[in-house]
Amino acid sequence: MRLLMSSSDQDEGEMKRFANWILDVGNGNIGSIVGDESEIKIPDNLLITTTDDPLSLIWYFQSRKILAPTLESVEKVNNFVLTIFLGMKKEYFSYDTTCQANENEDVQQEWFTPEFLNDIKYSGLPNHKLTLKPGVAVMLL
Repeated sequence: MRLLMSSSDQDEGEMKRFANWILDVGNGNIGSIVGDESEIKIPDNLLITTTDDPLSLIWYFQSRKILAPTLESVEKVNNFVLTIFLGMKKEYFSYDTTCQANENEDVQQEWFTPEFLNDIKYSGLPNHKLTLKPGVAVMLL
């Protein structure tokens, strides 16, 4: 894990504590198992608790990073940020096709349709549809 260096010893200490907490979460050292799910106590300083509309406090994260539990959450944040700024939005679409190999041609056409491929949402892969506005940052997966 890499974090940017800070300008003060206090910030550096906070960053180190946060990095260690994230690593402990990832390594399974924090939290408890309840049924088939893990429960992790997130420190209060990492939560937005002061409003009924947490996305309206997006400016709090201007100089921070956002950890989102699902790709749907990422889309919600991006869509909200796009509504704040004026300007023409532009939508970009991927173009997914299957490889027309000689083997199992009927399986490829039946199972791997463009609709199926365009519906895949996976961290590290861009979504089929990406909406952008000039000068507006978006969260990437």
